[in-house]
Amino acid sequence: QTFKERHSNHSNIKLNEFALSSIEGKAIFNVNHKVDTNSFLKSKKIGIASDKSCETVAQIEVPTNTLDNYCKQNNIKAIDILKLDVQGFEVEVLKGGGGLLASGAIKLIFVEMFFEEQYENQALFFDIATLLYQNGFVLQDLYDPYYSATNLVWCDAIFINKKLF
Repeated sequence: QTFKERHSNHSNIKLNEFALSSIEGKAIFNVNHKVDTNSFLKSKKIGIASDKSCETVAQIEVPTNTLDNYCKQNNIKAIDILKLDVQGFEVEVLKGGGGLLASGAIKLIFVEMFFEEQYENQALFFDIATLLYQNGFVLQDLYDPYYSATNLVWCDAIFINKKLF
């Protein structure tokens, strides 16, 4: 409701009331203590500061769509930049965009990637990187790393489609 009120006068901003996934349908979404940690996946305690933020306080059912379907429904032929920050659900979103990935219609992907499981059964860096490499992407760089006391936990990454060069 806040989004609708805030952007009601902006014709170039569109609210899509669904989540991206690998399938069309409905799924249970975990609403966590901090909104930026909400996820389809259940959170885990891994002994770092983000554990408190990831505690689930409610669950809601939300409609899902795939990236391929959304782009087809909206006549989107190409994506210059795909930004993914979906708390461990990145591979599911990318699978739902498999047609776009395979055709080379996505130029650049900016994605948050974990090296430890903050969420149950989440995709980790190597899962996402493997899928992207198989679809013609290369890693450009890593940004904003977050470390625990002993190791890298997550970071942002940019992957570029090799068809661009």
